[in-house]
Amino acid sequence: MVKARVVAEESRLEMDLRFGYRYLTESFQEALDQLTEKQRQCMILVVIMGYTQAECAEGLWITRETVKDHLAASIKKLSTILQ
Repeated sequence: MVKARVVAEESRLEMDLRFGYRYLTESFQEALDQLTEKQRQCMILVVIMGYTQAECAEGLWITRETVKDHLAASIKKLSTILQ
């Protein structure tokens, strides 16, 4: 039962990652492409798709603190790239 929920959650996360990325402007997509994969996933899920940090952490199998670290690094890097 728990395994099925995790598989379903992963599928939903993967769908939301693709959907969220597809509807960004080209320049923002290019900026996101310069982030690490985990940074990009956290940005799309939390900032664009509206997941909580806890939901993002659970779906990506990382801690909430790691999500915060990825988001902070992403924001810093994106602010430099998009200036």
